[in-house]
Amino acid sequence: MPGGQRAGLGHGRRSPRLSGCEIEPPLAPDHRLTVQRGARPQRHAGQGASAGTPRSVSGKPSESAQASVHAPAKASTAAPQSVSGTPGQAVTRVAAPVTDGTFEFTSRWQMTAPQLRAYIPGTSLALAPYYEPLSPVFADKGTRLTAVDAGTSAAPDFRGTRGKLAVVRYDTVDNSRELAQTAAAAGAKALLLVWPEGLTAWTRWQPDGDRMALPVIRTSWTHGTAFLQRAKKHTTTVEFSGTVRSPYLYDVMQISKGSIPKKLVHTVSERESAVVHTTYTRTGASAWASEQRFGWRP
Repeated sequence: MPGGQRAGLGHGRRSPRLSGCEIEPPLAPDHRLTVQRGARPQRHAGQGASAGTPRSVSGKPSESAQASVHAPAKASTAAPQSVSGTPGQAVTRVAAPVTDGTFEFTSRWQMTAPQLRAYIPGTSLALAPYYEPLSPVFADKGTRLTAVDAGTSAAPDFRGTRGKLAVVRYDTVDNSRELAQTAAAAGAKALLLVWPEGLTAWTRWQPDGDRMALPVIRTSWTHGTAFLQRAKKHTTTVEFSGTVRSPYLYDVMQISKGSIPKKLVHTVSERESAVVHTTYTRTGASAWASEQRFGWRP
């Protein structure tokens, strides 16, 4: 956009309340953007947009967001810099209202069914999982796997992982595809990578591209370390669920004019919402032409 900057936030899991982020370049968090859903549930099938969670889908929606800042060159305010990473805090620099020119801050939130969730029976442990971008996915019915400590990515040991979830403490070497191949050859059903301390485990799954040999999942150092500690003492299983074929899509845009409010809260009501049913047909190789869906500012 001329005279402005664009920022984007990625996929989250679980709840429309935002709770974490990765910043490039680093900024001091000033406030959060909270999306509230006030609409009653509406049931519908296929791809579309709705303000309510369909009754046919369980669990809370996951979020994806894009934030745009439109500001003229002479605007007397500090426009937010690039924001990316896990949906959570929409971190920006809050400045005084624009007095010279016009300024508009918009954020677009696209919320779908959770792609992947993990439940560890018999414990209160959390395990926020994220598919690797080129990972194959579990069937929508989900799966239940027993965890096995498979060492580190520098020195993996996949003995005893046949039919199970191999858990590897990942270092900074990018060898996840090689690890997946080795784990699959040993008979493992999936690979869980415990991301290094201080690095975000969040990533965005991609629907196209050369798939890995088996489902590969990331989790944070905090969650993964606690998970491995339990697995050393007790037989520990994980129930994975979710879908990458969401039957619904929330498409919500928040708009602020003149300045960025200190507290961004956008309430979605049933009265302000509509259900749109759409179908997309592949028109050929995407390198030549494709049919896509675009969002427009209301």
